[in-house]
Amino acid sequence: MKLISILPIFAASGSWALDCSQIPASQIYAGNQIFIPGPSKELQPLPANFNCVYKITVPVNATSGLYAHVVLRNGLKGVNDYIIVTDMTGLRTIHNNRTGMRNFDLEYKVIPGAQMSIQVTTKTNIGPTIQMKTGSEMNYYRLSAAMSDGSGVFSSVTMVGNEPIAMSYPLNIDNLNIYSNIYIIEGTLTNQTSIYKMTNKEVATSTNAITIVAFDDGFYPLVFNTLSEMESLAMLLSIAAPRFAPYQFGIDLLPTPDVVWTVEIVNFDGTGITMTDCMVMSETCGAYVLDGPPNNSSKVLLDLSSAKMPHRFDLKYITVMIKNCDLLFEVVQHWL
Repeated sequence: MKLISILPIFAASGSWALDCSQIPASQIYAGNQIFIPGPSKELQPLPANFNCVYKITVPVNATSGLYAHVVLRNGLKGVNDYIIVTDMTGLRTIHNNRTGMRNFDLEYKVIPGAQMSIQVTTKTNIGPTIQMKTGSEMNYYRLSAAMSDGSGVFSSVTMVGNEPIAMSYPLNIDNLNIYSNIYIIEGTLTNQTSIYKMTNKEVATSTNAITIVAFDDGFYPLVFNTLSEMESLAMLLSIAAPRFAPYQFGIDLLPTPDVVWTVEIVNFDGTGITMTDCMVMSETCGAYVLDGPPNNSSKVLLDLSSAKMPHRFDLKYITVMIKNCDLLFEVVQHWL
C-alpha cells in the first residue's frame, strides 16, 4: 500500500484572503505531499470569520493500495477559533488555542475508500466602530462580553467623534458586574494613543476616539458625551434604568447653589422610562427633564418643581438637570 502525505497547517486569524479550496483529484497520487491550506509547510494565517470543512478522501484502486498519512498542526491563537476533526471511524474531537497541541503534531490515517474531515472556524469579537451622534441624540452602548467553552473572551466598541470624548459607567442595580475588568484605549484598536484599566465611573479622553474592551461575561452599560458637554457642567452622571425595582437618586444642592448636576438616564433594554416619584425638599428648585443629552439641541419635557408623579416618558433616554434644588427622584423601566 502506497503513501500520500497530507499536512493541514493552521495559524492564528489574520488578514489573508483565504478561500475554502479542497484537495484537487490530480494531487492525490502515491508519494505526493500536500499542504492544507498551502502552499507550504509554514503556518498559514486565517481570515476572521472563516469557516471551511476540508474533506480528505482516499480512492480505492483495484490493483494497488493507497492510504493517506494526515498530520495536523495547530497554531490557533484566537480564543474563539477552533478545529473539529472527524476521523475515518467517525470519532469527533474539538481543538482550540487551549488544548495544548501546538507543541506537537496530531497524526491520522485514512485507508482506501474512507474519508476524514477537518473543519476550521475562526471568529472575531472585535466590536463596531460608531460615529458619535450630535444634537439631541444621546450616545450610549450596551457592551456584552461573550463566553466560549467556559473561557471569557473580549468584546469591544469604539466611539469616534469630532472632539475628545467623555464616558460614564451608569449607576444601576440590575447588573452586578463592575468595571474592574474593563480597559480603556484612547484611540482605536489599530491606532492606540494610550491604554489603561478603568478605575472610575467617569473617563475623559484627550483623543477623538475611545475604545472600551471588556473581558468578563455580562452586561456593561456605557454612556458617552463630548468632552465639551462634560466640562460645561459641574457634575455629569448616568443611570441605567432598572427593569423592576425603581432606582432612587437624591441630591442636596442648597450649599452650592451655582452648581449644576446632570443625570442622564437610559433604558438599555428598550423604550420607556417611568419616574415613579419625585420629592422636592427645598423652597426653590430648578430641576428639569430633557429629551436628550445636556446641550442646547435638547428640549425641556418636564419641570420637576411642580410635576405630578408618576410620569411616563415614552423614550429610550432622558436627562435630569438640577440647580438650586434639594430633591429625590426614582426611575424604572416601562414597556410600550
